Amino acid sequence: MKLETPFDLALYTSVYMQPDSPNKNFQDADAAWTRFRAARPLMYLPDRTPSNEDPINRYRRLWWTNQQLQTFGDIVDGRTRVQLLAQERTLRRWHQSAIHIQRHFRGMCGRLYVLQLRHKLFEHAATIEKSIKLARKLRIQNMAADVIQQAYRRHHTFIIRQQQAAVMLQRSCQQYMKRLRRWRARLTIHRAVRCFLWRLRWQHYKHQVSKLLTAAARQQQLVEATDAFGRLRESILVQRQVNTWASRPEQMQMLLRVRRRRQKLLGRSSKILPPLSSPVEHSMATKTNKLNKSLRRQHHSLPMIHPSKRRE
Repeated sequence: MKLETPFDLALYTSVYMQPDSPNKNFQDADAAWTRFRAARPLMYLPDRTPSNEDPINRYRRLWWTNQQLQTFGDIVDGRTRVQLLAQERTLRRWHQSAIHIQRHFRGMCGRLYVLQLRHKLFEHAATIEKSIKLARKLRIQNMAADVIQQAYRRHHTFIIRQQQAAVMLQRSCQQYMKRLRRWRARLTIHRAVRCFLWRLRWQHYKHQVSKLLTAAARQQQLVEATDAFGRLRESILVQRQVNTWASRPEQMQMLLRVRRRRQKLLGRSSKILPPLSSPVEHSMATKTNKLNKSLRRQHHSLPMIHPSKRRE
């Protein structure tokens, strides 16, 4: 059977779907009963006679009574009605199941169609993305090829000009040698080249020597400045110590005694300068080199008072 549409199952024909009239149903039932009686003229009732009295091949007619036929017809009608109701129930269930199957089939077909569309869309999207990537790579390759071609053209032009310059120089030298026609011309050229090379070497050596001399002078100036700064810093520190001893001699004497006591307790042997009698004598002693060296070694070990504490 050829399906008209993909969602139509074509389960019922037009002849099957049209309704029937009660008269036609009665006539069809009567005709069926007549055909049944004509096909089976010998009817054996099991409760009529014992089975041993009736042989198998018996040809006498057993006519039924009207009451028996009526009872048999009622039984047949009741069972037929039951069968028709069961058939109707079955058909209704079958119709409902067919409707459910048809709905599920349509939904499945729709989902398959949507899946096919999504698959095609994904394929087209992947193709477009791949095309974009390939186009980008092709553009990059074209740009690189253009850069390489430009570099090659420039290099080719440079080589051509270099060869042309070499040819011109060679022709000039040949013409010069032909004009002089002497061996001394070649010697003159060699001497000029040697002189030019010697002059280049001498200029390079002179430049290097001047740089070295400048660096040495700067280093010497840096050393002198560092020494002067160190001497100035030491003189400032010594002057601060002198001022401290002059302003607070009792406190400094006490600090020195505490320091001696602590060194004795710790078992250290260190040389400590005696207390100054006056700041004038200490300022006179700082002028000698020997005292400067000793002060330079010991100014870190002497106690100091912070300027903020002096103001107190």
